[in-house]
Amino acid sequence: MPAGTTPEIIQKLSKLLVAGGKSEKIKQLMKSFGVDDTAMTFEETQKLYREEAPVWLEAVASLGLTPS
Repeated sequence: MPAGTTPEIIQKLSKLLVAGGKSEKIKQLMKSFGVDDTAMTFEETQKLYREEAPVWLEAVASLGLTPS
């Protein structure tokens, strides 16, 4: 999201994306790419980033890489 996007707009977009992600066509498309969970709320996405980011940053650092 661009800086300054209001929480109300973020929530509205989140709801629209979740609804779209639950459509059968999108589920089938995502499944063809090996993606099981296609419709995550904004809150679920933020939780995933908080939990996963440290793991991936540590993996990158252990390889001697610097994230940009």
